[in-house]
Amino acid sequence: MEGETTLIISSIEKAPIRPGEPFGPCVLSPGLSARWTIGSFDGDGWFDEASGLPLYPRKFSLLPQD
Repeated sequence: MEGETTLIISSIEKAPIRPGEPFGPCVLSPGLSARWTIGSFDGDGWFDEASGLPLYPRKFSLLPQD
């Protein structure tokens, strides 16, 4: 349907990250309080975009593109 977006959820091991290179933002789970959140990889680890707190996600999804 027009205007709908499908998010593809993948295991965090499949995230296209490289040590020392930033990636994101993307949707991560679990985030803070075991909910989905927007976060980024800073080259060393995953962090919540809003709070800056470290995350240890198990799943990720790329954000939809306009």
